Amino acid sequence: MNELRPIKHHTLIVAVLALMATWFLLNFVVDKANNKQNYQRQLVNRIQSELETVDIQLQEVADQIKQATSFRDFRIETDYPYYVYTDDSIVYWSDFHYVPDYQVIKSANPYKFVEDKDFQYIVQQKIIARTGNTIYMLLPLHVTRENRNNYIQATFNQDIFLSEGNAVQILSDPSGIPITSKQGDYLFSIKLGEPVLLKTMPVFYAILILTSIAIFCLLYYLHRLVAHFIEAGWYNQALFVLILGLTLIRTGMLIFDFPGAILDFHIFDPQLYASSDLNRSLGDLFFNELVLLVVVVFIFKNYHRFRWYQNLTSALTSTKSIISVGWLVSSIFLLYLQYYVITLFYHSQWSLDISSILDFTFVKFLSLLIIIINALIYFLITHLAITESLRLLGKKLNPLIVHYSIAALIFITAALIFQWSWPVILLLSICYLSLLYVLGITNYLGQFNYISFLYLFLGSLLCAVVGAYAINSYEKIENINRKEQLADQLLYERDFLGEFLLSEASSKIHSDLYISNQMMFSPYTSGQGIIRKIERIYLNQHLDRYDISINIFDARGDPDHLNLSFLRYQDFESQFATEKNRTEHPHLYFLNEITSDQLNRYLCFIKIRNLDIPVGYIILDLKLKRVIPNSVYPELLVRNNQRNITDKRISYAIYSNDKLINNSGSFNYVKDFDTALLQQQAIYTRGTNLDELHHLAVKGPSERTAVVSSAIYPMRNVLANFSFLFIIYIFCLILFIIIYVFIYRYRSVKLNYATRIQLYLNLAFFLPLIIVSVTTLSLISSYSKKEVIERYFEKAEGVRNNMVNTLEEFTEGGIDESDMAYSITQLSQYSELDINLFDIRGNLIGTSQPKIYENNLLSEFLNPLALKSIVEDMDNSILLNESVGFLEYKSAYVGIRSFNSGNLLGVLSIPFFESKYELDKEIVMILINILNIFAFIFIVILIASYFASRVLTVPLSLITQKIKKTTLTDYNEPLEWDSDDEIGLMVGEYNRMLKNLEASKTALARSEKESAWREMAQQVAHEIKNPLTPMKLTLQHLKRMLSQGNSKDKNISEKPLNTLLQQIDILSEIANSFSSFAKMPVPKYQRFEISSVLRKTIQLHDNSTNHNILSDIESGNHYVMGDAQLMGRIFSNLIINGFQSVPENTIPKIGISLHINNSQLIIEFRDNGSGIQEEIRDKIFIPNFSTKDAGSGIGLSIAKRGIEHAGGKIWFETTNGDGTTIFVELPLAD
Repeated sequence: MNELRPIKHHTLIVAVLALMATWFLLNFVVDKANNKQNYQRQLVNRIQSELETVDIQLQEVADQIKQATSFRDFRIETDYPYYVYTDDSIVYWSDFHYVPDYQVIKSANPYKFVEDKDFQYIVQQKIIARTGNTIYMLLPLHVTRENRNNYIQATFNQDIFLSEGNAVQILSDPSGIPITSKQGDYLFSIKLGEPVLLKTMPVFYAILILTSIAIFCLLYYLHRLVAHFIEAGWYNQALFVLILGLTLIRTGMLIFDFPGAILDFHIFDPQLYASSDLNRSLGDLFFNELVLLVVVVFIFKNYHRFRWYQNLTSALTSTKSIISVGWLVSSIFLLYLQYYVITLFYHSQWSLDISSILDFTFVKFLSLLIIIINALIYFLITHLAITESLRLLGKKLNPLIVHYSIAALIFITAALIFQWSWPVILLLSICYLSLLYVLGITNYLGQFNYISFLYLFLGSLLCAVVGAYAINSYEKIENINRKEQLADQLLYERDFLGEFLLSEASSKIHSDLYISNQMMFSPYTSGQGIIRKIERIYLNQHLDRYDISINIFDARGDPDHLNLSFLRYQDFESQFATEKNRTEHPHLYFLNEITSDQLNRYLCFIKIRNLDIPVGYIILDLKLKRVIPNSVYPELLVRNNQRNITDKRISYAIYSNDKLINNSGSFNYVKDFDTALLQQQAIYTRGTNLDELHHLAVKGPSERTAVVSSAIYPMRNVLANFSFLFIIYIFCLILFIIIYVFIYRYRSVKLNYATRIQLYLNLAFFLPLIIVSVTTLSLISSYSKKEVIERYFEKAEGVRNNMVNTLEEFTEGGIDESDMAYSITQLSQYSELDINLFDIRGNLIGTSQPKIYENNLLSEFLNPLALKSIVEDMDNSILLNESVGFLEYKSAYVGIRSFNSGNLLGVLSIPFFESKYELDKEIVMILINILNIFAFIFIVILIASYFASRVLTVPLSLITQKIKKTTLTDYNEPLEWDSDDEIGLMVGEYNRMLKNLEASKTALARSEKESAWREMAQQVAHEIKNPLTPMKLTLQHLKRMLSQGNSKDKNISEKPLNTLLQQIDILSEIANSFSSFAKMPVPKYQRFEISSVLRKTIQLHDNSTNHNILSDIESGNHYVMGDAQLMGRIFSNLIINGFQSVPENTIPKIGISLHINNSQLIIEFRDNGSGIQEEIRDKIFIPNFSTKDAGSGIGLSIAKRGIEHAGGKIWFETTNGDGTTIFVELPLAD
């Protein structure tokens, strides 16, 4: 293990300093009082700046008015609406949503603050003395809106008020902080609530920057710290530090709500998305997924280097089984997590269903990115799970099945406890892991070839299936919830707030002097005025959810001519004012008997007296609205605290004792619904599918049952969701490959021939398909848009034709406003359209939705663009884009002309709220078909191209095998190919090369033999001369001793003889070594399984207690090219060298491992010896070099020769005192 070098702490110091500076700013610089003062000063500056803009634009409008004679002459686009008055009459309005009352906005001062029920704004005026016109431009401050819902919201002018979070209260009186114009004129005052947001202060930017710098420095320091641990080989510690560091950083961000607390970005808004304390917002979920991804990638990249990975090789079988089950359990749970993450987004305010694909926002993009990250986490962990389980279980099928069964049981137990949806998830997991096992493609992940692409595509396919299943599951659950809510409303709901309001209204109407006087003195002409006063004064907006009929009766109980019913008051009273219908409020009755018209109906009986004399009766008749199919206007009137779950695509029916007594919607319950289904329990729990409709029944009181029906979630949408997610995953995969190639473009990213063929086939198919799909979608979208517009005008012209005579009679004074309103209402109900009628001056005549205008959602003036087009330019019709709040729609305007004179009588306006929906629906349908076709063909082409490339590359593979077997020693057989194609030409050239090779081989062999013998002779001579020199010196010494007469001395004579014998042994060993080397056959070059050779060699040497051998051989069969016998001798020699390198007082420990890295097989031989001295490291593989006292020194040179002959390489790493590691790298055989 390497020593851990010291790490520099500069970035940590910078992070700490940045955090200290942030703390200082928060505690000593930010002062809330100063903050209010700063906010006031900034607010005044922004208001004055906007008023200057208004003044400039007013002058531009004034210059244009000098030449303006009609609406078409007003062509200036302004930031804010303006209105032109002559005296007290309006002559032009730039915005038809709101037109102020002249008496409210006129002022002697150039600026005036105006406050009404729904608006707060500043009016700036400019008088044109020459023309007598006055221009008023409104600077909106605040839209209050009593009715608030999905479309209508209270909003501030964001150019003036930076954030509504400051709890700004705008006051007309000077009780708050005064706001003045640049000239010093008082405009209004404001009150700032607590807490005042830090975002309004300039110091906010400093805090944001400092905190971001601190987090960045902490992350960089963590990165460097982990890198230092990795450099030292401390992977376990590196993982611990990484997890601890990221956890601390994320915990700090959550505690201090960074960056959501100081960054006004909607992805950190908990109202947009929140699922738990850890996932407080969509941004927090994204950060958490990133942290998890970093940890998983680190584990995936370094797993085989962790200590536990190495220790598992010699672990007990039970331990291996537990670890294997743990890996498999994690794989199944992570697949369910992928399902769960997708369903988490249904805690949000947006949908990931394919039907909302056109409404693609940054929030949805981030949601898809989170899903992609989670899918990547699942893929990486599952890859580790299957490879590690196979390694621990020896790649045997039966143990794998047993362990997976145990993991599945654990998952099922948890699913049953927590009530998860588990069968489909488990089945998908089984299919996926089975495919991985059968195909055996997990070993190709690190390679840059087509099989690795297929592996990634298979993972994308699985995640797309899980995503489509999750979306489909949620849609089914939500469909049931919506139907249950509607059924409860139909069966049970009483509107207690509405009852209270009706009771209050009843008391006020009873005591109203105007109503009593009108009914006493003008009983036959007062009906319309009484109805209008009751509607405008006494009926609260909460009651807008009801269709209200006001029935008036005289003192005898006879109905007024305006009544929709001909029943007398006494008939109403006797029929409906019964004890069972009575409520807690007097004279108010609730009818819910489920007859044809008695569903959620209120009747309020009011007796009118004048001086205690009965003068008449009024009955308020309220019925829960049935929304016009093509109308959204009523939804604009519904408050957020009211449930409005009526869906025009839902039908419902009420049964009493299996008898149909009420129904609504397009489904024919009498003809197509079998009441026998009501006897089945399934229709009350999960519902029943019948004739492409899903029916859900809910039981209520008094043997009543509500059946709610809607279309089944289409299978094409399920397939489209799958196709969309699959294409998203594939796009990310392709993008990753492109980025990878670009980043490593200076490295040789090599694709084999088969991979290139497959990629080119895919590219050649998909580029035209994408172009055709985009073109088709564009053309069909354009055609559909045109068709929808034509359909709108057809409907509008139909209404116009039915309206001409009535409007002409109205303009001639033949009928009054009430009759005109009645005609509009009847035509609206008949045509199922909302109708607005204007005169040629742009004033509203009548509407089918008067509440829209009474609630100031629209003004009673015509859209100026429509007035210009139809009234002034004499166009027959025009289609305009309009909006109310956040609701966007199209309105068709059609001129109504007299059949007799051809004069323009008025302008008909029909809003089509379904316009965007219908057009989007058609586009989505086209897109769904394209996505499904695209995904299907992609999968087919992916598989087909794989097999096509295999067929095309078969001859190349045969030729490759032949070329690999080409040798200079044995006979090389020529290839046979019957075709004269390109491969045949290559085969011919190869055969000619073999002929030339045979000729060259003979000459080369002769030359090599002569060279080899010369080299051998020199080597032998050198080796023999080495011991001959000491032998000669010994003999000369012995001769000299004998000549001196010392032969009797035994010790003197034995020492030279022993020396001679020792040198002779050395000569003999040298001779034997060279003899063996000379007899060594030429290495073979054939395919063999190397892991079995390595295991046999280890078993041969692992039979002694004097040393330890630890092996870690990756499971599976690993084939290489080379000589199996020679490779066994090489392994044996390397093991013996390891034993011999250990000092005598140390027990030798040899660690042997085999693993796959991309397409290379790496074998490591680690010993605990003394290491190799630096001065001799370059000589290790030189023949005849040895560090041992005895030996020829040709072992490692033979090893080097044999490994290089097999196409591999050998090298070593050594540390003095820690031992040496010999690395053998061999290419895997195809």
